[in-house]
Amino acid sequence: MPTTIEVLQGAADILAERISEDAEVRAIARQLAWRTGKLTTAATEAGTATGQEYRDYFDHTEPAVKIRRHRVLALNRGESEGALKVKFDWTAPAFCKT
Repeated sequence: MPTTIEVLQGAADILAERISEDAEVRAIARQLAWRTGKLTTAATEAGTATGQEYRDYFDHTEPAVKIRRHRVLALNRGESEGALKVKFDWTAPAFCKT
């Protein structure tokens, strides 16, 4: 008998497959992510030692809808140089919550 975690992972896999295959579902997911999404950044161990040019982003959260293009580029650079961990979170709609 599968555990709760295995069932939830299976459901997430099914949703991911559906989103990737269906343009309409993908568009809805993209709109939800854009409206409710936020980028959160944190310093890595290497970043605190050598990535001081990214110190403004060592503990930063910003709504995706408000983020400026130059900031996205800086976050991408900081992540690729190993100075930052960048995470994208979004709020699932109420019908997805238990």
